[in-house]
Amino acid sequence: WADLITVTILHLLGHRWPKQIEASEPLPDWADPDGIIPLTPLANESPLLDRVQARLNANEIDASDFAQVMGKPLDAWLATEFFKHHTKQFKKRPIAWQLQSGKFTARKTLAFTCLVYYHKLDGDLLPKIRTQYVGPLRQRLETELRGIESTAVGARSDRQEKRRAELEDQIEELCQFDAALAKVVTEGFASKQLTEIATKEP
Repeated sequence: WADLITVTILHLLGHRWPKQIEASEPLPDWADPDGIIPLTPLANESPLLDRVQARLNANEIDASDFAQVMGKPLDAWLATEFFKHHTKQFKKRPIAWQLQSGKFTARKTLAFTCLVYYHKLDGDLLPKIRTQYVGPLRQRLETELRGIESTAVGARSDRQEKRRAELEDQIEELCQFDAALAKVVTEGFASKQLTEIATKEP
């Protein structure tokens, strides 16, 4: 299952293997044009889970036993296990990168996660993630939060209060993620650890 899903995801990102390139095989029309696929459900783009399920259905592959075989439902596996498997399979040189707004925990769903195809990584990619994905998502969550806050505190249900707290946390997480992306856009991937590694190189 892991290898099948991995190949499916790489095709969705627009990857072609050398033999396909040599044969001038065109990308299928269902491959993502910009090499960015969100795992987070968004208003204007299908998430990875929906795309993978569509490809499995198109190939008449029944994934009903995926959770039993793999130990996790497909959506949870995509979010937490795919990148580990892909990185190991590609000997720590992944061509699909997973960018996310925080760290997964058993009790927390991240505000935003996406996969990026390395071969389409250019100077516009991170700004595009900020303006076309993170920004609109934050605006949507802020609108929902304002709707809850427009109700008097005493009149809010427990469910509304719980959602209000979730929204505040997710909006803050997105703000921090956006700031981190902005820093990389302006300063690059420099870090103390990278500098230490570079100084040891001949």
